[in-house]
Amino acid sequence: MEKIITENKLSIKMIGVGDAGIEVIKDFGKRHLPNVECLDMNTEWAVKTANKFVKIGVNFTKGLGAGALVEVGRQAAEEDRKAIIEAIKGCNLLIAVAGLGGGTGSGATPVVVETAKELKIPTIVFVTIPLELEGKFRNNNAQNGLEKLKSIADILFVLSNERFLSANLDWRGSFVEFYKGTDNILQSNILKVIDLFNSKAQENSIKDIFKYVEFDKSSYIDMFKN
Repeated sequence: MEKIITENKLSIKMIGVGDAGIEVIKDFGKRHLPNVECLDMNTEWAVKTANKFVKIGVNFTKGLGAGALVEVGRQAAEEDRKAIIEAIKGCNLLIAVAGLGGGTGSGATPVVVETAKELKIPTIVFVTIPLELEGKFRNNNAQNGLEKLKSIADILFVLSNERFLSANLDWRGSFVEFYKGTDNILQSNILKVIDLFNSKAQENSIKDIFKYVEFDKSSYIDMFKN
């Protein structure tokens, strides 16, 4: 996190990893956010995306997805680490967004963050963790990815879908609407981070700006810093 913004040029790359991460950031590319380039990365290539697409698992999963297996998502990302490097290099802040629980989000997101770390790119990671009713398998997947991310992300934003539901017990909408609600929370906090870095980039280093990062305070949001 020592990298200093030179000549006042801020370059943020935001990458949606897996179906859920892609869904969260799908409209950001169209909005032409200042100093932000949006990328989508997935093991499943049939998913239509609005942003530049990064294929992983070219020879391993062959575009068919990770089958909800964390190790498959991880191996797919490891196989195409060069493509990840090519996609994220050149920025001075990486924002990664994913839903944990599936194979790609839980398995590939830590590889993306590890790669950024090797390139000395600071990272802010936004993730959701599943509802209990989604089952033990998905929740174990999520915890697997979460523990890895806690140790390597510079800042980690975690939204607990279960705690969000508990805070909204009078919810009467569909699950589609429920997940749109959690997506909106992620989007709001991502935009807050982007606005912060754009407002302070001319006079501060990346390290200094990290000191000011804050998220909405609520019972269903956790933040971890390294």
